[in-house]
Amino acid sequence: MRRDIAVAVLVSVLAAPAAAAPGPDQERLSLARADGSQATPAVPDHSVTGVVKSVGHTALVITRAGKLPAEMTFRLTAATVREGAIAVGTQVQVRFRTGHPPVATAILATPPAR
Repeated sequence: MRRDIAVAVLVSVLAAPAAAAPGPDQERLSLARADGSQATPAVPDHSVTGVVKSVGHTALVITRAGKLPAEMTFRLTAATVREGAIAVGTQVQVRFRTGHPPVATAILATPPAR
């Protein structure tokens, strides 16, 4: 009998945080503003550093360094924050949200090393 009670208490203690945490639907509902508009959900950003291969008004392509160099293409929007002179051959740090293609939220051109 004690064992059954201990198991029940343990299950309720472990399940309580999961039940109290808001689910994705509840989280979306809490983002509604008083004026009726929707706030942008907080999506974790990722970061990558590379050299600019091409840049345009709507897209940025970089080449990452490493054992297996890889090209990454990012979509640029009006909300993308751009700092520094972003040009072909410049090393940049890109913060982005995942998607197809990933959306760049900020681009920081790093000055050349001296």
